[in-house]
Amino acid sequence: MFQEMLTRQDPAQNNVIFMFSVMLIMLAFGALQSTCEPPTVEDILEVFALFRGPRALWNIRDTAETELGEAIMSGDKLEVASSDLITPGAEEIFAKLDEAEMDEVCTEAAQLLRITWATVKLVPNDLRAMAYFPAMADDAFFTKVAEHDANALLVLRHFAVVLKAHEERWWVGRWHEILVAAVDAAWPKDV
Repeated sequence: MFQEMLTRQDPAQNNVIFMFSVMLIMLAFGALQSTCEPPTVEDILEVFALFRGPRALWNIRDTAETELGEAIMSGDKLEVASSDLITPGAEEIFAKLDEAEMDEVCTEAAQLLRITWATVKLVPNDLRAMAYFPAMADDAFFTKVAEHDANALLVLRHFAVVLKAHEERWWVGRWHEILVAAVDAAWPKDV
């Protein structure tokens, strides 16, 4: 039914589709915490792909111009921190990223992660900040993660600090631990 709604260009359904896609993220996040087998990096990438759905729907269907868009954007606009904002403790948290020699794709993802972390520190209760990294990171970065590229995995592993900041949410919970365990299991043996 959801797939059919996505293929139909029915403006009346835009709000329902958008909200359902957000609910899917929450349900997938919550469900992955209760699996019998420990989640893998591939499982995590599948969940992160869900973050890209609402972003695409927002862009394609002009959700910002609807009542739903106005409701989501009401109040304070999410202030995405600038890349030069250093939050307390960030230098220690991201020291390994600073030491790594990365290609352009991983460097951009690391920069996006720093911006995400600074944004979480700036507006700690705004869950949109938590979704910023998985929604906005480039597809090339996620391809490198799927290939178990050491630098891409290192950047992804550091996303755990953002998840930990939201662990009190039922659907986030221990995701920081799940992410670290999955990345550690996927870590290339020759590195």
